[in-house]
Amino acid sequence: MSISSNPDSTPTIQFPQHSLTPVGCIPETPDGCKRIWYIYIMATPQRNFLNGQIYHVVNRGVDGRRIFMDAIDASHLLKTLAYYQQQLRSTRLSLSNFELADRGPQLRFLIIAQCVMPNHIHWIIKQLDDSGIRLGMSDIFNSYTRYFNTRHKRVGHLFQGTFRAVPIESDEQLVHTVRYAFINPVVAGLSDDPGSYHWSSYSEVIQKPKISLTDPSDFCAYFSDTDQLQSFVLDQIDYGRSLESIKHLTLE
Repeated sequence: MSISSNPDSTPTIQFPQHSLTPVGCIPETPDGCKRIWYIYIMATPQRNFLNGQIYHVVNRGVDGRRIFMDAIDASHLLKTLAYYQQQLRSTRLSLSNFELADRGPQLRFLIIAQCVMPNHIHWIIKQLDDSGIRLGMSDIFNSYTRYFNTRHKRVGHLFQGTFRAVPIESDEQLVHTVRYAFINPVVAGLSDDPGSYHWSSYSEVIQKPKISLTDPSDFCAYFSDTDQLQSFVLDQIDYGRSLESIKHLTLE
């Protein structure tokens, strides 16, 4: 399969009715509702996770509040993600000296792409072990909430209920979902380009470091080279900004 970097030739994505619910479209766009997925919301949370299946996991701060206050918090959240990605853990993260380089080979799930925004997260992950996502997400959000509440002297929930997860059921859905996560900081006005936002894995895709939180091979497989991948991601930023500027007209 080849993915065009030209927005006018972006493949139409057919979403299953049980996983996504349309909430509006922008009739002025040249291709009508072709890119309506940008303003879809997730419906019923996925709970029967399958090994080998890729999911788009989202969670938000309760009442829209920030889930990290500074770089220390954001780094700790990603460290928590990496630690509880492992099947075998000798102790709680707070009692360990874990670093990313220490991550073991037996994993609950694979992280294909991720983006941590100030008040929500986008994690595109593939389950590898039975109940890996369900148990892993529980460990991650509980551990990080304990850390955050202790550091910032607060009590109560940090995240908005149970996380949501949408199964990725086509190649088109995968590449567009990852792209959506990568351009989210730019569309939200937090960064000038995806590569300069520190809490996204986009730079890992481009720079290919030896030690990486993510394994983007499922995403990268659809592009002939890094230039084509970058064009695919960057070409959608202006369109994403246009939707962001009018979302109050389509979402209530």
